[in-house]
Formats: sequence, structure tokens, C-alpha cells
Amino acid sequence: SELARVHFPAYKAANQSGFDGELITRGPSLFASTEASVWELSTSGNILPKANEDYADADRKAEILGWKNKVTTYIALTSQVWRKKQQWLKQKRAERKWADVQAYDATDIAQWLSQAPSVFVWFSSQIGKFIEDIDTLEEYFKRWSQRTTPALNEHVVLSGRTKELEKVRAWLRTDQQGGSPSTFA
Repeated sequence: SELARVHFPAYKAANQSGFDGELITRGPSLFASTEASVWELSTSGNILPKANEDYADADRKAEILGWKNKVTTYIALTSQVWRKKQQWLKQKRAERKWADVQAYDATDIAQWLSQAPSVFVWFSSQIGKFIEDIDTLEEYFKRWSQRTTPALNEHVVLSGRTKELEKVRAWLRTDQQGGSPSTFA
């Protein structure tokens, strides 16, 4: 479904009050059965206590921030493997505080990454897990451009290629608008 609003603060902003993430889509999404969802993210090895703490605080946050629980999905996401995830979900859904409750763990993240190979390659490089014989565009350009002294930069590479650059930009815009361009040559 189409994204209407995405708010997942990062870096220094990640410690601000409120939910770790807020997502509004036009229609249900892969992650939530409602258009609105609030997310709590965790890397804690103490999965259950952290999930319960975040869930217990969610009503207060929702009230302060103006979220309507009855039309919003609450999502707990952990970077750990959560063996008792289904039990936790069953308990929280039975409380009927939210329109829906979802929980995702490391297994779900791995499955999502397997469905998006380019994201998998990028994410792997971000966490220092490089894949043999596969580079991100940034890694390839850095290695390629440093073969000369001085190193080449993007201005040298793009010099005299204005038409080609505009074709690539148009192709990227089309892809972001839901099209599926197969080539830009």
C-alpha cells in the first residue's frame, strides 16, 4: 500500500519521547492490518520484559500524541529471536487495547531481507557483514574511483553526460512512483 507518513527518528533523535516509529499508509500494509501503526523497536536481549514495558507505556504515549488505539496497530519489533512471540501476541490481542497487535523478530527481519536483495546487500554492509563478490553501488564506486591518483569523483564521471544523467533520474522517479521500469538505456 502507498505510504502517507513515515516517522522513524534515527541517530540522536532516536532517544526522543514518543514511539520509536509511526507509519500511516493508504490501506492495510504488509506489517499492519490498519492504516495507522505505532512501532516500538528493541535490541535488548531481555525480550519479554522490554516488550511488556513498551506495551504498558503505549497507552500513555498514544493519548499524549493523539493516536486512537482502536484504529491503530501496535507493533513490537526486536532484533533478537523471540521464541515466545506467539504467546505474547495472543495475550496482548486478547486485551483488545489496540485494533491489532503485531510482533516481529530477527526471523521476520531475515525473511524481509531475503525478499529485497538490494536492501539485504546494503544492510549487510551497514552492519559489517560483507557478501563475497557483491558490492553496494557506493562501495564499487569508491574502489573504482580510487584506482587513479588523484581519485576520480562523480563530477569527472558525469562530465558531458547530462542527457544520460537525466534519463537515470527520470527512471528513478518512475520507479519511486510505483512504476517498474526495466531499462533506462
